Amino acid sequence: MRKCILLIVCLLLSAAGAYADESHWTVNPHGFQYDMTAYVKVVSANQSDYEVAAFCGEECRGVGKLLTASDGTQLFQLRIRSNEASGETILLRVYEKASSTEFHTNVNIAFVSQAVEGTPSEPLSLSVGIVLKGDVNGDGDVDIADAVAIVNHVVGKVTPSFFEAAADVNNDGDIDIADAVRIVNFVVGKIDAFSRNYDVGRMNLKQ
Repeated sequence: MRKCILLIVCLLLSAAGAYADESHWTVNPHGFQYDMTAYVKVVSANQSDYEVAAFCGEECRGVGKLLTASDGTQLFQLRIRSNEASGETILLRVYEKASSTEFHTNVNIAFVSQAVEGTPSEPLSLSVGIVLKGDVNGDGDVDIADAVAIVNHVVGKVTPSFFEAAADVNNDGDIDIADAVRIVNFVVGKIDAFSRNYDVGRMNLKQ
């Protein structure tokens, strides 16, 4: 009986080690008090070619678990963790296994303990291709909400929750009120357009 228990423990440890080796990101689930769940899917992609993780700043807060339905449909389930019951902004990243490359995505989540974002039947869609320049909040439109997000960032009301490349609409290297004003001018029709599209950049991986 004792040998059987030891064998089971060894198998469990081995499986845990294998999972850790296979995962690009790691998170300590015991280091946080609160958690929430998100269901996500990489748009137009074979999900098994990617990994997904949740971040607050540069701290990993959750690593996606790949789920496969009976019909073969795949998506990721993310348990996102925090030591604040609410208020933190969670950004999602994607790791492409074939190229060993991390990408920012178009989705950010407001952390709320025990909340659920997306569903298994309608997961959040993660884009790692071309998105709109000026679409600061990643909702697919350039509108006043994007200008407000920039203003809130400038005055320090919220943690930045957007792509720098999307928010820097005047391409001067800074995210400031000038960018918010330019978005407002675009929305009200004072300017016809700005350079609206950009490629979600590859991140420099730390060795």
